[in-house]
Amino acid sequence: MLASLLMGAGIAVMHYSGMSAMQMTPAIRYMPPRAVLSVLIGIGASYAGLSIVTKLRKLEKTQLAKQAGAACLMGVAVSGLHYTAMAAAMFAPNCVSRAAIDFNQRDFVLEIFITVLAVLGIALIVALLQTRKDARIREEEHWRQLSMTTGELIASEQRFRAAQEVAIDPFLVLKAVRTGATITDFIFDYANPAALRFLGATESDVIGQRFLTRFPTASTNGLFAVHARVCMGGGPATIEQEYVGDRISSWLRINSVKLLDGVAITFADITERKAIEQLAEVMLEDRSKALALAEKESVVKDAFIAAVSHELRNPVNAVLSWVEVLKRTSSTTRSTIGNALQRIEDSAKAQARLVNDLLDASAVAGGKVRLAMQNVKLADVVAATVSDAAIVASKSGVEVRLGAAADCAVVADEHRLRQVLANVLQNAVKFSNPGDTVTANVFRSADSATSEIRDTGIGIEPAMLPHVFERFAQEGSKDRSRLRGGVGLGLAISRQLIEAHGGKIEAFSEGPRTGTTVSISLPVSRPNSRQEDVRTTDYF
Repeated sequence: MLASLLMGAGIAVMHYSGMSAMQMTPAIRYMPPRAVLSVLIGIGASYAGLSIVTKLRKLEKTQLAKQAGAACLMGVAVSGLHYTAMAAAMFAPNCVSRAAIDFNQRDFVLEIFITVLAVLGIALIVALLQTRKDARIREEEHWRQLSMTTGELIASEQRFRAAQEVAIDPFLVLKAVRTGATITDFIFDYANPAALRFLGATESDVIGQRFLTRFPTASTNGLFAVHARVCMGGGPATIEQEYVGDRISSWLRINSVKLLDGVAITFADITERKAIEQLAEVMLEDRSKALALAEKESVVKDAFIAAVSHELRNPVNAVLSWVEVLKRTSSTTRSTIGNALQRIEDSAKAQARLVNDLLDASAVAGGKVRLAMQNVKLADVVAATVSDAAIVASKSGVEVRLGAAADCAVVADEHRLRQVLANVLQNAVKFSNPGDTVTANVFRSADSATSEIRDTGIGIEPAMLPHVFERFAQEGSKDRSRLRGGVGLGLAISRQLIEAHGGKIEAFSEGPRTGTTVSISLPVSRPNSRQEDVRTTDYF
């Protein structure tokens, strides 16, 4: 704004002083509005032109169109003020210019020529002096910046070397060796004391040596390729790998960055950290397994508690119902009393079996089961158990029968063996439908005797088959497990008892509606074994 005021005022002074120099008689008069407007035009156009010039100085590349626009605006400032001022001038009809008297045109032209040359000469001299001054200032600034940069580089190098002298991690600078555009090797350009200690060498032994000469294994384990890729502009790289070879056997963490035509490398031994991480992974995996097992056991126990509550409530409800019938019936017939007592007895026995299963499970878990081992004929035990199971199964419309029965003897606790067989047969009957058949067979091989219970019942889902002998495990669908009773302890107890005998129990099924086969294998007794050789054994 200040510059435009000065420039507009300069143009106005030039015009009005020039008009005054004509020495008109009578004098020239001006219309004030037009005179003020001429000055405002000069100032406004100057402001616009100077604004464009100022903005052009901030640009690295000036635009010719904008320069021409600025020049045109300056022309508008001069010509606009001049012609507006001329329009503001009022000349009297008889006015005469006294300056035109005795006017010498030749002397006037010569004076103008000399004046123009003088002004141009002065401007040229001032421009040359200013140019030399600017050049000297730029040169001094350049040397000052160069001196500062050199000093900063020297200080930076000193700081770098001081830091590397006390650095714990090894640091190397490698310069690329090329064949054409391909990097074929690196040369050691710098190694800090930590790196020299790691290499077991002095600086004179390392500097100038080829990288692959000292570390040939780096070409086979991919480390050289990583450094070459970084040097070719692939970006920084951080890798962790086990380096085995070149008298090194450690896990290393290696950082590689591009430095001029080479790479700067730092590395650290992380073998101990890797060992801790691996141990932590193992511990985390074990913890996850333990949590999963605990969660599974919690879910299974919840289902077990629900099943036990259901199984315990049913006999009690039956007993209470029949007792209420007996109390409310004034004239109770003998048949009604007998039926009620039978139902009460059956409910009590069912509850007793459940309690016995719970006690057996607790005893087995606590390692308190004792096995009275003796020679037992397996076929006789199986036949007796089948006979007992057949009576109960007939009420459900399921046939239980004895098939092949090889004559063989095993060393076992007869009471516990009957318990296992009864559990398996009861399970087979429970998961069979009316009209199905359960068959028990006894086979003998060279070292073992096998009792096989096969049914034609509902079968077992493939996903459930590996878990049938686990505690609290029951067949998955509610209509088969909960409605058919049981708490999932019988087969688990059976497996532990058979294993305590040194035998094996397995279940086989091809899927739903294909039936199930349970195989119980026990070691056969030796021919020369005597009764007194058999003794009572603690389980667990």
